Amino acid sequence: MTVYQFQLHPLTPVEHHAYTDDNTDTVPSSPSSSQSSPESCDYPSKRGSRWQNGRRRRNAPRNIEQRPYHSPNHVSPPHDKPMTKNDMYFALDCELKELVRDYLGRDIQHLGVAHDPIEDAISALCLYAECANKGTCNRQTAECECFPGYEGKACGRQSCPNDCSGHGTCEFMKDLAFGIVYNEYYDGSTNALSGLGVGGKTFSQEHSWDNARARACVCDAGWMGLGCQERMCPYGNDVMDVIPGFDENSLLGMPGYGNEVAQVQTVTLYDADLDNANFAGKTFAIQFTSKLNETFVTQPIMWDTTDSVLAGYIESALKKLPNKVIDDVDVSVDSTVDANGVVIDVMFTGSATQGKQHKLEILHKTCQAGCTPRITGLTNLRTFSDTTLSTVEISTVGSHESYECGRRGKCDRTNGLCMCYVGFTGETCGILTALV
Repeated sequence: MTVYQFQLHPLTPVEHHAYTDDNTDTVPSSPSSSQSSPESCDYPSKRGSRWQNGRRRRNAPRNIEQRPYHSPNHVSPPHDKPMTKNDMYFALDCELKELVRDYLGRDIQHLGVAHDPIEDAISALCLYAECANKGTCNRQTAECECFPGYEGKACGRQSCPNDCSGHGTCEFMKDLAFGIVYNEYYDGSTNALSGLGVGGKTFSQEHSWDNARARACVCDAGWMGLGCQERMCPYGNDVMDVIPGFDENSLLGMPGYGNEVAQVQTVTLYDADLDNANFAGKTFAIQFTSKLNETFVTQPIMWDTTDSVLAGYIESALKKLPNKVIDDVDVSVDSTVDANGVVIDVMFTGSATQGKQHKLEILHKTCQAGCTPRITGLTNLRTFSDTTLSTVEISTVGSHESYECGRRGKCDRTNGLCMCYVGFTGETCGILTALV
């Protein structure tokens, strides 16, 4: 197997882009001893270079602190000043420029020592190899036969376990999201972490070598596991943790009723002009994600300037979601102070939504012909502010729990049903059948 050795040079961020896209198939030429500009593939002959007179020096320094400093135009500072740890940009020499192509694949030998960016940069060098050293070449067909866990033309990317079992999608690392819903990351704790949207938060991973190679399964609703091969079971409150029988009377402090407190989510919407009347006549929708990661979207909700009427519209739309995923809910609206925005409190009082739930997501963008649900959107929402932005927060945590099978049973991963312990029954094992 041929192993190519490469020389390192400092590089400015602008010059780095010149090395990221090369579609040529030229095999690297032998290094030359002539000195030239950084755009040519001639190699200088000087003390400290790994090349001398067209050949690799036998005892060239390998440690970055021992390697002489080379500027991009191959002109060394006086006395061959050693490279310092402030030199954070590097470029592989002309040989690597010829080889950087996705279909060649690469074998990462070592990711480096933590807390030392120079060593990390050096040790993250890629060894370009046939079939990326993650497969064998079929000499009859000239195709790679990848080892388990790898796939692609040159075995240059990871595969997902069992192709996600048909219950999910295999996604690259750069496409993996933080959280299930938008406001798990944008939690409203600061202005920068406020705003409205749909779906988990993804991050730019362009600086990571494996952002388009490492992959993982993103499972469909109701499925879990590395290969999405296991069913999820319903979540519910542990009936033995708190006094059952929560109802609205407990909020009034009436004796003889349970002392639980339901979870409350607060949606705050700010008009761009701080004039709540601008919301009148517009339509929007709300998306709810269950603990099984199922998503449900309400029918279009017409905005009404009367707070009690708008609260009724929202409450009715949430209760109409399929499968009774929200079996009971109380909604209140306060739009009396323009500067405070429109404050919508949603209290989950039903047994199906006890404990911590995923945050609601407000569908506020225009959705017209060919789009569902068809809404005008809240086009007057404030999108930029130094102080306040619309957001969804959990204002009251609640005293209920949310455990798989209510922590009183075991989940059968083959069918997604709870096998309740003796003395308990129900979909989430939340009903007592015997007292001892």
